[in-house]
Amino acid sequence: MKQMKNKILTLVMTSVTVMSVLGGCGRNESKQTTYKQYGVNALENGQYKEAIKSLDSALKQSNGKVGKKEIEICFYKGEAQYLSGDAKGAIKTYTSLINYDNNAKAYYLRGNVYLSQSQEKKAINDYKKALEEDEKDYELYIGIYNSLANDGEEKEAKEYLNKALNIDKNKAYDKMQKGRIYNLLGKKDKAIGLLKEAIDDGEKEAYFYLGDIYADSSKKSDKDEANKNFKKHMEESDLSSEEYYRFGKSLMKEDKYGYSLSYFLNGLKLEEVPNKQALMKKAISAYEHTGDFKSAKELMKKYVESYPSDEAAKSEYVFLKTR
Repeated sequence: MKQMKNKILTLVMTSVTVMSVLGGCGRNESKQTTYKQYGVNALENGQYKEAIKSLDSALKQSNGKVGKKEIEICFYKGEAQYLSGDAKGAIKTYTSLINYDNNAKAYYLRGNVYLSQSQEKKAINDYKKALEEDEKDYELYIGIYNSLANDGEEKEAKEYLNKALNIDKNKAYDKMQKGRIYNLLGKKDKAIGLLKEAIDDGEKEAYFYLGDIYADSSKKSDKDEANKNFKKHMEESDLSSEEYYRFGKSLMKEDKYGYSLSYFLNGLKLEEVPNKQALMKKAISAYEHTGDFKSAKELMKKYVESYPSDEAAKSEYVFLKTR
């Protein structure tokens, strides 16, 4: 059975368009990592076709072997295909992942693609399949809620949140996730109470979600609480540069630019920053949104020196010089 699953996912990996600079037929983990990171950076910078090309090359380095790295690369490829407008290609990639091991995340993401194509029945079916594979994954419930709510199906979306509240666990992690869910349901006090319990029980990530709730308020005291909790989250958690990026990007999506900037800048301070380009780009954008054009210009100068092939950044740098 495992051999058959390898053959299924290999269909995605062997049908790639390989960059002409590739050579050799053995597995090359160093090249794979380089191509993957370049592809991820291109994805984050909105260069979707370039991302797909590089991720295809990363997959080719596996020489047909399938492991966690190849599966992760396939997920990035599916995202790049979807964002490039190639819904058909994204569905094909996610379907291959599903055929490989009934991956719950792949079901969910394929459902999102179907939903974007107004194929609601297929989307709902995939969401149900995802939860059948992992019925206690809070992130799936929250993700499905966000997808359906953004599509205007608020009532149906909330049904998934209520299902997640029925997960019969009461550890610190569960309290944190249920706190997030109560906040989405508009029950702020209940959410804050559970998040504080989660923190007391040792769940440091709960600091982030508690800060996120306080950041929604216009009260100075709440703004201070937001800053306090975000600071605690960054100080007490051993975050990688990718995690700093993820949390900062989450805040940026909510137009919380000042808070997101702190995450991007702290990510850039780490010794190992494989996603430095993406962090710098987001930090520049956050500076601009907060009105700090001087800092944006200074960071952009460093960015274009480090990544001279980014033509869009060069044009933006010219603009920033006029501010």
